[in-house]
Amino acid sequence: MSLIKVDQEKCKKDGICSFVCVAKIISKADADHYPEIKPEFVDGCITCGHCVAACPAGALDHEHAPLADCLPIPSDFQPEPGTVETVLQSRRSIRNYLDKPVPRELIKRLLDAGRYAPTGANLQNVRYIACDDPAKAHEFAGMVINMMRQKSPLESEGLIAAWDAGQDPILRGAPAFIVGYGEPGFATNSVLAMSYIDLMAYALGLGACFGGYFTSAINIDPNFKKELGIPQNLDAAATLMVGYPKFKYQRVPPRNEAKVKWA
Repeated sequence: MSLIKVDQEKCKKDGICSFVCVAKIISKADADHYPEIKPEFVDGCITCGHCVAACPAGALDHEHAPLADCLPIPSDFQPEPGTVETVLQSRRSIRNYLDKPVPRELIKRLLDAGRYAPTGANLQNVRYIACDDPAKAHEFAGMVINMMRQKSPLESEGLIAAWDAGQDPILRGAPAFIVGYGEPGFATNSVLAMSYIDLMAYALGLGACFGGYFTSAINIDPNFKKELGIPQNLDAAATLMVGYPKFKYQRVPPRNEAKVKWA
């Protein structure tokens, strides 16, 4: 098939596919023509699938976003604002975990949620390192401490002392972790995906917390980056420690008002 294919029996020529096309390369239908992408504009398509997703009649198909692979959205679906607000407000950064491994299937489900986060120009260029082995997670946390001993013993004195006392200030004893990484300059894509994963963890009864020490260590120490299997030319954007929360939070703590300047 060409890049897009229009079912002429279903097409209403309403122009929606043309309007939502991010690259503006789908020609508008008229009395004599159906929507199309002319050959000279094909390379401009970012394969976001919006044209297929927005068509009310299901009349448009796309080579790289097949109609058959698009998940249907109920026509009356609209998230309830109060429910969404409660999820966002009650989600907590979890730093106390049960001594209980996270099944790999749940980790895979978290990663699947991350696929649907927005990425600039639909690059979908986020990569992950995932660990669901508690012993390995602890070992990697120890590597961060060892790096601190070598590179910044004075600045990291408190963290090193906590580790030596049997605590884990790096991954907080989490039995699993996920690192989002990618090309330099595209950290936002990874951070957005990891935020999706963070919220999905909450929905699955898991807890998560962003691990800044771990992320910084990856980007500072080439040997640690190598141990994790991240190519040296790529950068870590965020780390999430993941596990089952040891405690259940009962209320939402207050937060500062948004600092806003209206343009």
